[in-house]
Amino acid sequence: MSGAGAPKLAIDASGLQVAIVVTSWHTQITDGLLAGAERALQAAGNSE
Repeated sequence: MSGAGAPKLAIDASGLQVAIVVTSWHTQITDGLLAGAERALQAAGNSE
């Protein structure tokens, strides 16, 4: 996947309370998904 045509979004998540729900179905996959969600929140300005 080249990423060509991917939208460029500017998201401001500062001050938001966010809940991330994750299962224990396959820890290698779900741990990676959780880490990616946390990184995305931090990149959007959420430090909660």
